Amino acid sequence: MASWIRACSVALLALSFAPPLLAEAPLDFAEAARRTLAAHPDTRRLAAELEAARARETAAGLAPALEAGAELENFAGTGTTQGLDAAELTLSLGSVIERGGKRAARIAEAERSVVLLRIDQQITALDRLAETGRRFVALAVVQERVAVARAALEQANTTLALIRPRVEAARSPRTELLNAEIERSRIETELSTELREQVSLQAALAAQWGAPQERPIVTMALLDLPEPSGSDGLAVALLATPDLERYASESRLAESRIELARARAAPDWRWDVGVRRLEETDDTALVAGFSIPLGQTRRAEPELRAQRAEFARVEATAAARRIELEQLLIAEVERLHALRERVHAISGEQLPRAREARELTERGYRIGRFPYRELALASEQVLALQLARIEAASQYHLTRIEVERLTGAQLDLLKD
Repeated sequence: MASWIRACSVALLALSFAPPLLAEAPLDFAEAARRTLAAHPDTRRLAAELEAARARETAAGLAPALEAGAELENFAGTGTTQGLDAAELTLSLGSVIERGGKRAARIAEAERSVVLLRIDQQITALDRLAETGRRFVALAVVQERVAVARAALEQANTTLALIRPRVEAARSPRTELLNAEIERSRIETELSTELREQVSLQAALAAQWGAPQERPIVTMALLDLPEPSGSDGLAVALLATPDLERYASESRLAESRIELARARAAPDWRWDVGVRRLEETDDTALVAGFSIPLGQTRRAEPELRAQRAEFARVEATAAARRIELEQLLIAEVERLHALRERVHAISGEQLPRAREARELTERGYRIGRFPYRELALASEQVLALQLARIEAASQYHLTRIEVERLTGAQLDLLKD
């Protein structure tokens, strides 16, 4: 009766974590990626940033504004300037003549700022896709672990059914039955833990598109491990990735700012023209003015030096980052090869032999040749190899995600 109650409890627990009957079709990574790009909460923020940058680009191309002015002189004084009898009213219109190519330099800086922002947005999108990939793989792994735990529980029940008659017939000690029941209880607990972890990871994945209440089931060939590309070819692709392209764009932006700082060294000319009304003689006259600021070149020099230093900093940082990424890429590619070899070794050699050993041990146990301890060890070895294979495959796919993130291999999804 106690065994039947435990079996019913596990079945009810599995049903409580099972997807609804009307659940949507299993989700592949391409669909998860599209949902992430379309509905991630950052999408609106990135759109607003781009709109603001475009507005600044438009403002950079505007010519200096005209200035209208009015000036009243010689009124409300003493003697001949009492009241408005001697007042002089001047209405003027003025502006600035920009020199040194300031407007063109401003436009170039604004345009390159927009390009840099677009690259930053691509980097953000790639980071988001990589995180979606990590969560997708984590969910696929826990689904596989749930399947393994269910199979192990079924095997544990089969083993118990094999042991119980032997113990009742006094052909095996009761300790074997107790140990088998302990093992089944342990597997039941593991299955419960994995099912709860699955719900948590489902919410984590669905949160990528702003719907953590969803419970997606993913489809993934976890043990399908394609041959990694050579690190030499990937290193070439690395040079065109947004991470390094950002430094190139930042360098071009720094050049634009140097040009703008150089343009600011040229003083702007200010002019104004107007009409003056002389109340005392009831006459009018034209007025004109012109001014040039002094010392502009000296005041612009510190900014020019600062922009040149910033350009040098960007160039040095880009060179260091390129070396760092190339080294990281080589290490990750070698890790991919090692993990793939490990999975193939488990699938092709170790696991088939462990299963054969488990079958032979079970046969031997049935005829009294092996004790339960040998059967338990053989079963434990099969389970351990299954979990080790899942873990190695998981690390392969997570590493592959990092390689694709480094080389921008997911950029095709950003073009949809």
